[in-house]
Amino acid sequence: IVKERLAVETHYLHEMIDITDDIISILKRYQIDEGVMTITSLSDSVGLLILEYGRNIIRGVGLLLDEIVSLYKQTDDLDIEGVKETMKRVLTSTTLSLSVENYHPVINPTHRIFALESMGPGVKEFAITIIAPSAVDRAVLKLESGREIRGDDDLL
Repeated sequence: IVKERLAVETHYLHEMIDITDDIISILKRYQIDEGVMTITSLSDSVGLLILEYGRNIIRGVGLLLDEIVSLYKQTDDLDIEGVKETMKRVLTSTTLSLSVENYHPVINPTHRIFALESMGPGVKEFAITIIAPSAVDRAVLKLESGREIRGDDDLL
């Protein structure tokens, strides 16, 4: 099990930050070529999402959030910050769990992993937990893969 922290600095009130390369760098540093990883945002104002990479798509997500907030601003008694936070939570997650193959998270090749900041600039942290088979596990799997696996008749 590998436990790592990733710190990312945001600069704007609303910002999308591509953290894909940071994640791949961690996988390569620990030589994790297969396994399962979990990325968790440790900030209430940052959500995670997997999105197709493209300037227009990224800008579109920001415009969608701005449009939703502007619609709610027309009502005087609404808590605008609460609306922003709710919409961020609808569109994102605070945790992503992904398979790992060939030192990369398993996502569509045209997609990237983004952190979506919704409450302003600052340093944001993510906890990354990776579970990968050890060399011993791999040796046992290789040895056992040639054997027939049967259920125990006593357990049936």
